[in-house]
Amino acid sequence: MVAKAAEPAPPLRSEAALPALETLAQDGAYALKTSIHVSRLEELTTKDDLTLSFNRRYFEEHVRDELSRARRYSKPMTLIFMDLDGLREINTRYGHAMGSRSLQECAARVLAAVRNIDKVFRYGGDEFCVVLPETDWRGAMEVAERLKERIVSRPFLVDEAGGIALTASFGLATFPDHAENLEDLVKRADEAMYAIKRSGKNDINVAPLLDLTAKAPAAH
Repeated sequence: MVAKAAEPAPPLRSEAALPALETLAQDGAYALKTSIHVSRLEELTTKDDLTLSFNRRYFEEHVRDELSRARRYSKPMTLIFMDLDGLREINTRYGHAMGSRSLQECAARVLAAVRNIDKVFRYGGDEFCVVLPETDWRGAMEVAERLKERIVSRPFLVDEAGGIALTASFGLATFPDHAENLEDLVKRADEAMYAIKRSGKNDINVAPLLDLTAKAPAAH
């Protein structure tokens, strides 16, 4: 007895498949909407509204992660602290709206001058911090020089106030050359920057090297 070949199943009618397709489309749209919402929420919690750089809240989390990675792979990591000179005078003479506009222009110039793997943070007021993974202090000096040049290369508030020349003061510290933990790294970079603010502004300062001999055990 010869077995009959199985007959192919009749094709689904388009009317029957339509509800399933509509459900798939709705699920896809919901997933996309959720993804966009999550992305927007992350941006709101990590970005500074004024300058579009990252905010202070995200700073410590990110630097701790980068510092941990630097330790794990025995790589350097550098912080550049930067303070925009003369912002107080702009606020006093032209108002805080022009001061805010100056900060936006400053952040745009800094963001355009760093690598994709670097992160720029608005640390507070007119102070920014650039986090440079896998960069020693010599490489960071080159970055700071480039940022310094970007600030002075053209005036600020050209359309709003006819152009105002501004400068910036920079301080940098590198793990592990200048500090071995987050708190000391931030402190040394900040102190290096304020030393420039006190001594004349518009310059770059590197934190002093760690005195490793002070930690060495005494010889017996």
